[in-house]
Amino acid sequence: MASLTALPTAGCLSHSAVLLQRNRLVNRAPLQMRSRCVTRAAADAVEEEAPLANSKIRVKLTAYRTDLLTEAVDMIRTSMTACGARMKGPVPLPTKRRIYTLLRSPHVNKDSREQFERRTHFRLIDLRDLTPDGVTQLMALSLPAGVQIRVSVTSW
Repeated sequence: MASLTALPTAGCLSHSAVLLQRNRLVNRAPLQMRSRCVTRAAADAVEEEAPLANSKIRVKLTAYRTDLLTEAVDMIRTSMTACGARMKGPVPLPTKRRIYTLLRSPHVNKDSREQFERRTHFRLIDLRDLTPDGVTQLMALSLPAGVQIRVSVTSW
């Protein structure tokens, strides 16, 4: 495999072209070299019909509203208990606060400012004893708009 830092170039490439070449090299790497995303690992496990008994699937949910997070957790809980998986969580992770400070007036009154805040809420769920059918249910789950999901597979 070619090194990711020394890419073969034919002349001057833009930054996006270099990133595209780098991504192509990473996607050609064997499974151990790739990032362990659930779509790749779960698809490989389904193709091989290997049980995921020694695997742990970690689901990290992110949203700006807690009611959407609660709804998404309930959807995951009902689908995973139906397929027989053991679920730990949801574990509430620390909330990230991002504060934006703006001037009220564009030219004068420098002391008059306004602050806005954006809170990002996180939940963590661990799934064990998951069957390949349960993985396909997890990937096909339609979560509420505004909830981002990140799924990773680890061995334990």
